[in-house]
Amino acid sequence: MFVGVNHHKQTIIFGAALLYDETIQTFTWLFDTFVKAMSGKKPKSILTDQDAAMSTALALKWPETSHRLCIWHIYQNAAKHLSGVFEKFKDFSKDFSSCIYDYEDEGDFLNAWNSMLEKYTLVGNDWLSRLFKIREKWALVYGRQTFCADITTTQRSESMNSCIKKYVSYKYDLLRFFQHFQRLVEDRRYEELKAEFKASQSSPTLSFPVEILKHAANVYTPKVFKVFQDELCKAYDCALHFNDEMGTISKYEVIPYGKNWKHTVTFDSTNNVTLCSCKKFEFAGILCAHALKVLSTRNVKSIPAQYILKRWTKNVKAMSAKINSSSSTNDPKLEIVRRYRELCRLHTQLATRAAGCGKAYEIVIQQLNQTFYEVDACLKEKSSQETFEVISPVMNSRSELNECINVDDDIIKVRGIKIKERVVGSSKRPKNALEKLTKKRRTRKTELQHSSSVDSICVPTTKVVPTPLSEFSQELVAVNNLSMEFPVSMVNLLQVLHCI
Repeated sequence: MFVGVNHHKQTIIFGAALLYDETIQTFTWLFDTFVKAMSGKKPKSILTDQDAAMSTALALKWPETSHRLCIWHIYQNAAKHLSGVFEKFKDFSKDFSSCIYDYEDEGDFLNAWNSMLEKYTLVGNDWLSRLFKIREKWALVYGRQTFCADITTTQRSESMNSCIKKYVSYKYDLLRFFQHFQRLVEDRRYEELKAEFKASQSSPTLSFPVEILKHAANVYTPKVFKVFQDELCKAYDCALHFNDEMGTISKYEVIPYGKNWKHTVTFDSTNNVTLCSCKKFEFAGILCAHALKVLSTRNVKSIPAQYILKRWTKNVKAMSAKINSSSSTNDPKLEIVRRYRELCRLHTQLATRAAGCGKAYEIVIQQLNQTFYEVDACLKEKSSQETFEVISPVMNSRSELNECINVDDDIIKVRGIKIKERVVGSSKRPKNALEKLTKKRRTRKTELQHSSSVDSICVPTTKVVPTPLSEFSQELVAVNNLSMEFPVSMVNLLQVLHCI
C-alpha cells in the first residue's frame, strides 16, 4: 500500500495493489504502475524494511529516489543478531542509537562506529559488517539533506494496516473487499476535510505571545504549528556562542541544554538565510531550535519566506475541480453515483473554505445560483430531446452516504464498518526479538531485587509485563500533492512520500 502524510500530519492513501508474490519482477511492475498513476512523478524519498527484492527493484526503476531503511527494523534485527551483547552490556543500546541518530559529520560517525566495535569486541562481526555496507540507507548522517517529513520508521504503514482490519474480512470475495477498501479511502478523505475545517475556523493557543509564533499560527496548520512551537521552546534553553564573521555572514555555535555536542549555524544578514549543521529544515521542512535561536538573536520577528515550506501551510491545496475521466464506467447507474460522490466532495470543500468569510460566502451563493440556472437549462434541453430517467441519490447526511449506495443487484452493499470477530485461542500477539530481550532483562532484575531483600516478608507479587513496543511495518514515505485523486486498488506493501 502506498501511503503518505498530508499537511495536517495525517496518513493518507495514494494507491494500493494486490500482489501474487514479492519478487523483483512483481515490484518492478508495481513501481512502474504507481508512476503512471502519479502522472509520471516519482517520489523523492522512500522508506521500507530490508526486503532484498524490493531494494533491487527500487534501484532499477527509481535510482534517483532516496531509499531509506526503517530504523525500527534495524533495531529489531540488532536485537535478534546481537541479543547477547544487548544483555551483557547496558550501554550498547545507547552507543548503537548514537551511531544512527546523533552525528552530523561522516568522519565523526565512522570514528564512533569503530570505537563501538572495539569497545564491545565486535570487530569482524558478520551482521554488523553487512549492516555497515548499507550505512547510507540507515545512518542519518547520510540522509539529513533529503526531505523525509521527519519520518524514520514505518509506523504509518502499520497503523493503516491495523485500520484496514476494521473494514475487511478474510470471508469477503474480491468485489466486496474492494467495496470496503474504497470505504476506508473515503473515510480518510473525510478526516482530512474535518482537519481543513478546524484549521480554517480556529486558531492554536500560543505558549507565549511573540511575533514569530503569531506568524507561524497564521501560516501553518495546527499540527505543524505545534511542531514549530516545540522547536521555539527548545531554542530558549540553548546556549549561543558567536564564532566568526565574514562580511554579511556570521557563524554561531549552538549547544542544546543538557547535551554534550554543538551545532554550527551560519546567518546571512542580507537575505536571512540561516543554515544549521543538523539539517532539520532539509529533512523535516521545519526550522530547528538552533536556527530559531540565531534568528531571535538577530531580531528576526517572522519566519523567512524561504523557510515556509508550502506543503505544511493551511493554503497548500488550491481549490480546483477537474473532470476525472479515468474513473468513468460503462454502467450508467454507477456513473451517476460516481458523479454524485465527486460533486459532494467538491461542494464540501467549497463550504469548508467559504463558511469562515462573509464575502467568500456571498461569492459562493452568487455563483451557485448561476450554476443552478445553467444546470436547469441543460436538463430542460435534454428532456426535450429524449425521454430519460433521472436518478437522484439524495442523501441528507454523510452517514447515509456511508451506509450504502445500492445501484444494482450485482453490487454488494457496504453497511458500516465490520467489527472484527474474535479468533478462538490466545489473545496475545507473538512477541518480537527486542520485546523478548526486554522481558528477560526485567525478569532477571526482579529476581535480583528479591534475592537481596533478606529481611523482607515474602508476599505474593504480580508478574511484571513489559510494555510492548510500538508495532511497525514497512513504509514508503511519499508526499505528492497531498490529495491525489487517482483510483485506488488494494493493499500489500509500501509507503511513499513525495515532497513538493
